[in-house]
Amino acid sequence: MSRKGKIARLPIEIRTQLNRRIEDGEPGKLLVEWLNSLPSVQEVLRSQFDSRPINEPNLSGWKQGGYRDWVAQQETLAQAREIVHEGGQLAEAGHGRLSDNMATILVARYATVIAALNTCEIAELDQDLRVLDKLCRHITELRRGDHNAIRIKFQQARIERTHDKHEMGRQLTRAPACT
Repeated sequence: MSRKGKIARLPIEIRTQLNRRIEDGEPGKLLVEWLNSLPSVQEVLRSQFDSRPINEPNLSGWKQGGYRDWVAQQETLAQAREIVHEGGQLAEAGHGRLSDNMATILVARYATVIAALNTCEIAELDQDLRVLDKLCRHITELRRGDHNAIRIKFQQARIERTHDKHEMGRQLTRAPACT
């Protein structure tokens, strides 16, 4: 959402500092004094608000809107960083082939279901097979994506090698003949 108030129009660096100070529990009165003392804030207030200073109701409005948006954004960024970190750990544990490992586990589970054909109820096996079928489709898509990424890397490497060969050929044809 686009905010229009005094604080929303301040430079991003100042809003970020303000948000961190709010997060740290700094009192509103001190925050208002700090903001109004900054030359860049004074310039925004002069150019857009007839030099009317930021007041505590402005800050309160910011806390209910812009600050809450910032907190939500920070939480989303933290979650994304955690997912990336965990993904790196999983890839490392799987030696970079996590989807291959997942497929192996799935095949082992299919083998377990097949081995149980003579001892289990048909309804139980049917339920297991439906779950395995869904997992199989998802893992197939993941592996297809992994294989496409590998194919793209090979294509990029081939293009770079071809480019390097052409560049070497050009340099050789430009080289002056030795006399």
